[in-house]
Amino acid sequence: MARVLVLILGLIVLVVGAVNLVAFSVPSPMARATVSRSFAVEPGESLRVESLNGRITYETWGGDELVIEATHNKPRFLVGWFERLWGEPTVTFTRDEQGVRAGVSVPKIWWFGPWWGVHFTVRVPAGWHGNIVLSTSNGAIAARGIDGDVLLSTSNGSVEVAGHRGTLEVRTSNGRVRLADVHGVVRVRTSNGPITVAGATLSGIGQLRTSNGSVELRAHLAAGASYDVTTSNGTVTLTLIDPDAALDLRTSNGSINLQTEIVASSVGRNSVVGTIGSGAARLNVRTSNGAVTLAAVKGE
Repeated sequence: MARVLVLILGLIVLVVGAVNLVAFSVPSPMARATVSRSFAVEPGESLRVESLNGRITYETWGGDELVIEATHNKPRFLVGWFERLWGEPTVTFTRDEQGVRAGVSVPKIWWFGPWWGVHFTVRVPAGWHGNIVLSTSNGAIAARGIDGDVLLSTSNGSVEVAGHRGTLEVRTSNGRVRLADVHGVVRVRTSNGPITVAGATLSGIGQLRTSNGSVELRAHLAAGASYDVTTSNGTVTLTLIDPDAALDLRTSNGSINLQTEIVASSVGRNSVVGTIGSGAARLNVRTSNGAVTLAAVKGE
């Protein structure tokens, strides 16, 4: 009896897998359903948007309300059959004294058929700031003009930020991270992908960490800032704006290329320790396989 049950379960899994494969592989137009909600928000409130399978876009606009738009994409192929069998994910919006939250509610057995996607577009009044969390499992995150205490998290997808003031934390397992015009505390972690910071003023204690990818940093380090830049497989390119920092640069398999003068206290075959200026900030760099290049420029 047990063997029969195992066989039946195995056949069900094979059939479901085959149907899912066909649903993904057979070209078919996407059915789209869009819902939108608007909220009045005050500076400093919380905003949390969570999607399980879709991209998130955040931007400012000229209106005076927070607008969240969710687009549910699903293949027309066997849509009705899937929904009758497993149910359909729904977009939820909530508003309480802390702020606004938007997410996706899915049936408990939805792991059988991850063939859908919900994409969020968030528009906030220009100049608004708050405690912001944008999270998705599979999809890119793009944010422009996002201010406040911010967490951006995706398992599979890139993260791009253009314009930020406050504290910014970025997490992705598989994807590149690109930041521009960011000012404040920055913490970035990705397992597979390059990290680029193209114009920043970094303060506080932060890090740029990737396992497989290069790191490019063009920034001013504020007095008292302390940052760790780490990659296992990739080059590190540093361009410091008006530098005044203590430096510890090390690579296991690569060279240290200095394109500016520093006062060195220790020089090894693959390492340089020293200062530029009085050492008001601190920068530690580690790479296992790749060169480290350091340059300096005057204020921009």
